[in-house]
Amino acid sequence: MAQKKVRPKITIDDHFFRDPRFPPPQIREICRVEQDNLLDWHRRELIPDARPAKGRGHRRLYSIRDAIYINTVRILAEADAPLNEASLLASDMVDVVTKVFTHQWTTGTDFQLLPDCFVLMHRDNDGKWHHEWLGALIGKPLPKRGLQQYMREYYLESAVVLDINSIVVMLFDRILTEMGLIPAPGQY
Repeated sequence: MAQKKVRPKITIDDHFFRDPRFPPPQIREICRVEQDNLLDWHRRELIPDARPAKGRGHRRLYSIRDAIYINTVRILAEADAPLNEASLLASDMVDVVTKVFTHQWTTGTDFQLLPDCFVLMHRDNDGKWHHEWLGALIGKPLPKRGLQQYMREYYLESAVVLDINSIVVMLFDRILTEMGLIPAPGQY
């Protein structure tokens, strides 16, 4: 009989997601983002300023919500999506990812058992970017004939598909490791 994984004792509430706790080096590690990119995104005001007050001497501290946002912008930037569109999608992504993680954590559901959930970001014929949510937790249901067939039917040639469950697993593994709630790989 398989043993159930013991979960660290944490309270999953609004404070868990909103409390500033990660300095820039930790957020860069969690989100796998380069310092230059993070600073550039702040300069462009694409990501929230994580300082209690502006000006020199006020250190940025990032929340888990900020980590979700920054991670999403990074993923989309690496896929050559326009940064303004990445920023818009990242805003929506924060709520979805917190919902999926909260559901998984409070129910103890294995992520492999969660219903599939994707966001599809694509360019239309006029060159404008759009995104739509597909899956059981949000948005419209997944196409019965699969995502690739769906994209073919709508002539979507340039698209980015984000698997929400995979993002949640990877991101929260890094977050919980940085918080010291689970051991880092190799420290078991």
